[in-house]
Amino acid sequence: MRRVMAIIFLALIFAGMTSNAAVNVTYSPEHPKVGEKVTFHVTADNATDVKLKYCTAEACYFVVLEKQGDEWVGNFTMPEESVEVDIIVDGNEVWNATINASTQENENNSTPFIELPLMIASIIAVAIAIKRRR
Repeated sequence: MRRVMAIIFLALIFAGMTSNAAVNVTYSPEHPKVGEKVTFHVTADNATDVKLKYCTAEACYFVVLEKQGDEWVGNFTMPEESVEVDIIVDGNEVWNATINASTQENENNSTPFIELPLMIASIIAVAIAIKRRR
């Protein structure tokens, strides 16, 4: 049992040493419209190969990012409402996100009429508090 634990411990240490923890990923726009270009900027220490993989409901596509100064840059055109994106540095997946397209419904971030019930509840709470003091 101790051997198994030692092997697992060493495997975890080795995995931690080989992971590329110094990776920073940004993209814009944050909520692209379908058909709009999404540009990625990746900073990865000592990277020699950076790829972007994006998946739709039907298939996955790869984009090889180009080194520009200290960062890697690449883009794709938003194909549908939602895509799953992975950043792969030197063969290791280091970042993952789901990008949702902007639509008329989600451009306004507030829930319709949520302010009115909150305001009414606040007025009632204040009225009750004043009535209890008297």
